[in-house]
Amino acid sequence: MKMATFVCLRFYVVPVDYQLFKQNIPDKDKINLFKQFFLVNKNYELGKDVIYAMRITHNDGNLYFGKLSKKGSVEKRDITPIDVEDSVVDDWPYVNFVFDVSGSVQLMIVEKNNDIYQDVSALKFKLSKMAKKVMAYSGFSVNFEPIVEKLAFWRIVGEAEGVYSLRFKLESPNMLGATVRARGFLKLVQKRFNNNKLETRFVNSDGKLEIPRNRVEPFVEYADQGGGSWSLLVGRDGKKKAYTSSQNVVTAQERLDKSNPVPVLKKVVDYFKTLL
Repeated sequence: MKMATFVCLRFYVVPVDYQLFKQNIPDKDKINLFKQFFLVNKNYELGKDVIYAMRITHNDGNLYFGKLSKKGSVEKRDITPIDVEDSVVDDWPYVNFVFDVSGSVQLMIVEKNNDIYQDVSALKFKLSKMAKKVMAYSGFSVNFEPIVEKLAFWRIVGEAEGVYSLRFKLESPNMLGATVRARGFLKLVQKRFNNNKLETRFVNSDGKLEIPRNRVEPFVEYADQGGGSWSLLVGRDGKKKAYTSSQNVVTAQERLDKSNPVPVLKKVVDYFKTLL
């Protein structure tokens, strides 16, 4: 059995911009739409010669197990009585995944593999694009955000020579388990403005931006638990350097039996739930 590395993303079913009147649809109904349209066997064309495929191989209550595959090609060599002939055939490398669609969790565990996706930011984009193709007609889209190392944000701030900017992109407050202060604020904003996400940016062009921990901590925690993302522009070694939450994702490692991945995926789900 090989050693596999896993990342965890939380997903959010949100109204598309022209369907914000659907904001008040119960979360249970949103999850049912997600299962109906996205958790199915389907191929997705995401660009010229870029084809992904999702296959659901097993279902156990709120857990949906499957494989995410990307179309490629390999050279094949066949022996004949008089020659060795070259040909090119389709190849579908894949990663194993599991979705937990229980309302209080809403997460996806997926193997890391650079052949399928370059990094977590690329994975987020591709999954959202796939979901949009099948869910847009229902009036909803799906956003994905990773679970981030708990102290990564404050480590970067603490080691910085100065902070030039801080940006938060936070999803609608339909995530249970996140910090109460952040959820309360986001619910108040949503009630007032009917928004499905909140973006805010703080800037000091001289690199003297103050980051008051007691005010910022709830929103960092909300983002780190998969509720959004943050980005920092700081001074390091006399230069400006950018950092993002997606560069600091939590990972888990387990030996994976490709012929029976379900037990290990369940174990990894339980581990990531302890971080919420």
